[in-house]
Amino acid sequence: MKIKSWLLVRFGAGILLISWLSYSIDFKKVWQPITPRGWLYLVLLFVVINIDRVLMSYKWRILLTAKNIVISFGDIVKSYYVGTFWGIFLPSTVGGDVVRAYRVAKHTGSTKDIASSVMMERILGALTSLLLSIICLLVAVVFVGVFDWQLVIGVSLVFVVAVVIVAFSFHGRLQDRLARTSMLERQGVWGKLGRVYNSYMDYGRHHGALARFVAWSAVEQCVPVIGVYLTALALGKDISFLYAVIFVPLVMTLAKIPLSLDGYGIREGLYVYLFSLVGISHGDAFVIGLLSHVVANLALLPGFIYSSFSISSSKSLF
Repeated sequence: MKIKSWLLVRFGAGILLISWLSYSIDFKKVWQPITPRGWLYLVLLFVVINIDRVLMSYKWRILLTAKNIVISFGDIVKSYYVGTFWGIFLPSTVGGDVVRAYRVAKHTGSTKDIASSVMMERILGALTSLLLSIICLLVAVVFVGVFDWQLVIGVSLVFVVAVVIVAFSFHGRLQDRLARTSMLERQGVWGKLGRVYNSYMDYGRHHGALARFVAWSAVEQCVPVIGVYLTALALGKDISFLYAVIFVPLVMTLAKIPLSLDGYGIREGLYVYLFSLVGISHGDAFVIGLLSHVVANLALLPGFIYSSFSISSSKSLF
């Protein structure tokens, strides 16, 4: 019941935000019929979104391999499609993580290692997003002349604090204290959490795998930039690719707050605010943000349907 209520709240919040943003927009002036070339750009966007799922799956595989979890790449991709799609509706992105982790755990049985891999994936992904946002803000301040140093300093402080917290989470004293409390031998929730944390700590030995993951994260997180720019081209909107490079990573970072369904209304509001700083109209920014968002969700449907109903060929290895 709580999940249903939270889902309704998020859905309602998204509707209200979208309605508020579109209230003063004259769509007759903003919307233009999509040309054949525009439809080609949308098809390319569809392909790019699915490439993004494959890249995400590949990144996760790096962390799974570091734990000696052997599973076919096809099954990882299927799990990612299913988890990502359900993550749109579940209370937060954690819900989608639980779904894909459960699907992989069915084949391997390494629950604690899979849980720790998802935890590490989210932590490193967030740090990479923050770092890219800082770089993009610096470009915006120095070369474009929007924003000021206060926002750059603020995001930088958040990044530094996050790095310090992550570094502290690998501190040997925490592991020693965990061992002294005998948490690893306990039953129930606390014992499971202790074993997941112990598996998480083990990633401290896999510097190469973590470095590769961060590098691929930087590549993968550039995909939404291409997606938004393709949407603008499909709609016949004249925006600079540089603006997409500067603003989209920041939007994707800030829009992860689970206030509405999949961030609907939040992403679009950020696009309206940020693109208006460089002279793009509210209507154009709103339509670009909304269409890119909707197409991104629709692009997941074929993979989700196939992954949900196809029979996995993987067998348990543990």
